[in-house]
Amino acid sequence: MVNCIETQRLQWELKTKVNGGGDSSYTTSIVAAYFAYIVEENFLTQRYRNAIDGGSSISKFYFDDLTKFVPSVAQSFVAEVLRSVPSTAIEVCLGKNKETLLDFILNAEDTDLCKSECSTPASVIELALRILEIKQGETVVDNCSGVGTFIQKAHEMQPGAKYYGVEINSWLCGMTAIRMSLIGEKSIDILNRNVFDENFDFKFDKGFSAFPMGIRTKFLDDWPSIENYKETIPNLSRGTASDWLFSLRLLDSLKPTGKGITIMSPGGLWNTLDKEIRKYFVQSKRIESIILLPSKLLPNTNIPVAMVVWGQGREGIHFVDASNEYVDGRRQCELSSENINNIVKALSEQTLISRTASYDEIENKDFSFSVSHYLTQQHVPNGIKFSSVIRNITRGIQLSARELDDVVSKNPTDTQYLVPADIQNGKVSDNLTYLKSFDKRYSRYVVNNGNLLISKNGNFSKIAIANVKKGKTVVASGNLYIIELDTETVNPYYIKAFLESDMGQNEIKSIMVGTTIPSIGATQLGTIKIPLIPLSQQEEFVAKYLAAIDNVEYLKMRVEKAENEVTDVVASMFSGEKC
Repeated sequence: MVNCIETQRLQWELKTKVNGGGDSSYTTSIVAAYFAYIVEENFLTQRYRNAIDGGSSISKFYFDDLTKFVPSVAQSFVAEVLRSVPSTAIEVCLGKNKETLLDFILNAEDTDLCKSECSTPASVIELALRILEIKQGETVVDNCSGVGTFIQKAHEMQPGAKYYGVEINSWLCGMTAIRMSLIGEKSIDILNRNVFDENFDFKFDKGFSAFPMGIRTKFLDDWPSIENYKETIPNLSRGTASDWLFSLRLLDSLKPTGKGITIMSPGGLWNTLDKEIRKYFVQSKRIESIILLPSKLLPNTNIPVAMVVWGQGREGIHFVDASNEYVDGRRQCELSSENINNIVKALSEQTLISRTASYDEIENKDFSFSVSHYLTQQHVPNGIKFSSVIRNITRGIQLSARELDDVVSKNPTDTQYLVPADIQNGKVSDNLTYLKSFDKRYSRYVVNNGNLLISKNGNFSKIAIANVKKGKTVVASGNLYIIELDTETVNPYYIKAFLESDMGQNEIKSIMVGTTIPSIGATQLGTIKIPLIPLSQQEEFVAKYLAAIDNVEYLKMRVEKAENEVTDVVASMFSGEKC
């Protein structure tokens, strides 16, 4: 963020001079200010004006007089941008003092570049720097350095370290280079290269990487160096999130005692496609901590992001749920100083938002790194794994909208289709969709009396016990789990009542994954704890439970009848009829 009113004024003036404030105005404005800064710094203002008055272009003056002052990696970038810089923009900048120009070049934000993945928010960087604790004389690498925000802030905090930025995008690399040349060129090297192809002849003390998130490995197949990681992790899938490969690349760049941080999307923490690479990281014991950060923290996404801290590892991984550690900013959320202090404290302690999970525990949770799996902890009396009382669990049939349109019947038939929306208040609706006929492919997805039904998606799982009418066949949709329970051990209504309770809902929440639409995996569902008591005690409870439900239904009918009577009285009075 720019530091003074004069700089803000310059930012506004440049927006009106450069491309009418369009999408490329930020880059052009920065280069215009940089050009003017070099002119002023080297006492070339009058020579510049004479050259322009004499018919020379800005680009020609740059090549004739200024190229030698620009870092080599940024020279072509500056030259290309200058072709679109109007002389009026240069004149605006030449009218400002050097401190204002410097502040603008180094700190201007709220731009097209900063709305993408090219710049990491200052508060996230502050948290990363607090964790990394860069010291005098250390070497630090920033893979996918973007516009150099991390290196700039790190240099401000610790100018005695040596910094290296690696960025494949030549324009971003040029932007970073001109900024870094103004704050300490001798201690900062910017390399315009692919992070997977750049092999330094030494290892780093500290590292940081905020890479493009969500790219699948298959899209990196044209990068030969990716093959090296496929040899390291033989079961690596083409669908594996490249977040882990970028992380592995940073880890490979660190000394055995080094420490690094990567910012990644949370999906890679729990999805099935990335299980093998998570298993590899558990076995290598190089993850120190995983921090779930708030939603809307990055300018390019509204979903939460995760900060993974790499190091020598512990006898487990320390999980921190910082999803509620934020303050509302003008456009996005931000981490306040208090938030950052709370997160840093949680990294070294067992708190309400943090704990260390052993590697055995992580393996038992199928190598999931979902933070909620380890922080939603509670004691379930007489708790056993749910899977021990499940005879069979099946997900319903997956039908596309087009397939469903083709098989739905407007007239009643013997076959009905059940979706989560048909479960309301713990009961299955009597008005299910009819299917034209029973197809043999439906056989695996038929719902039987006494089956436990649980919705797969959504913040609050819908739960019901199936009660299929005589002569009807009910087929469940793909968003429902059909669970056959061991009725010699548990009463289905006892299990339903537990899962609907606060304790049961907490157990379900502990295995939910995903952000926009949370979901439950069948394997993870079997890992939750249920309180097992003797079947006779369950039966006694269920009798009271069902009686209470019947009473609720009776009272609802009474209320509905009374409401209808009120409606009739009012209608009779004001329709002219005698009450």
